[in-house]
Amino acid sequence: MNTRKLFSITAVALCSASAMGAADSVRDGKLAREIILRDAQAYPVRPVRIIVPFPPGSSDAVARMIAIRLGERFGQQFVIDNRPGAAATLGTNIAAKAGADGYTMLFPTCAFAISAAIYKSLPYNSERDFDPVALVSYSPMVLVAHPGLAANSIKELIALAKAKPGALNYASNGSGSITFLGTELLKGMAGINLTEISYKGAGPSVTALMAGEVQVMIAPLGATLPYVRAGRLKAIAMASERRALLLPELLTVAEAGVPGFDATCWYGVLAPHGTPPVIVNTLNEQIVAAMKNTEMRDQLVTMGYEPTSSSPQQFGIYLRAEIAKWTKTVRDSGAKPE
Repeated sequence: MNTRKLFSITAVALCSASAMGAADSVRDGKLAREIILRDAQAYPVRPVRIIVPFPPGSSDAVARMIAIRLGERFGQQFVIDNRPGAAATLGTNIAAKAGADGYTMLFPTCAFAISAAIYKSLPYNSERDFDPVALVSYSPMVLVAHPGLAANSIKELIALAKAKPGALNYASNGSGSITFLGTELLKGMAGINLTEISYKGAGPSVTALMAGEVQVMIAPLGATLPYVRAGRLKAIAMASERRALLLPELLTVAEAGVPGFDATCWYGVLAPHGTPPVIVNTLNEQIVAAMKNTEMRDQLVTMGYEPTSSSPQQFGIYLRAEIAKWTKTVRDSGAKPE
């Protein structure tokens, strides 16, 4: 047999083997998908992991309450898996790379949208690698000031800041935080100049504000309301889109002089992209039902959260709008990741 003929036979054999391998791969993929879809009808048949990309004691309080309710409704365990690190992107990446079978969920916060806006390179795609399941809660943000500041409303604060450009300091928890970007959004929309002073976390920031090291701050209502009621801080306006249940008399920034302003932190549930729609819809139905539980709603409100619910489609629209808003804020402010 000559060399050319031998080469031809070998090439044909290799192509055939490759085609068979590809066919096997496609067949295996279809089989795996069929198994997932079959199991989806009886979902869940084993414990479900909810990844919280923060340490215990932060946003996982809301996640744990929801996990308990889902466990009761499904008769199966929903286990919280705290995976903090890298500004919440470490746990988010773990969820993005997990199997799209309904047994791994992500519990994101507003940090999810902010990370998509501020980091040029992430190991996942915030919009393409996840399927929205439900929006579950808001954490109202409030614009608070040192009691000695000569401004009691948003209009007075804007006037004071314009009279003394850059003289007023604001506290932030770093460039990747809503305390920073929320204030930068306010600066841009109100046309004022405030100077950032960065602190390591909400505790030191609030302490610095009460001590007069800084004059204003956008902070979670739950973390500041006790100090507002004690007279150690002054509430200027709600930074969130709507008034807070715990402080209904306080106007929002939008109502008080900066139309369209909204710096809200939110909490939701995402699934790895490709999770069967029947599982996404089943989870959504049970989460919405759980969020109607009066006892849980009262607990959340007492803790400074405001329960809500949505369809997967509504959450998807909201999420894309949040990413777009913070992307523009990052671009306009020149913010850089720390």
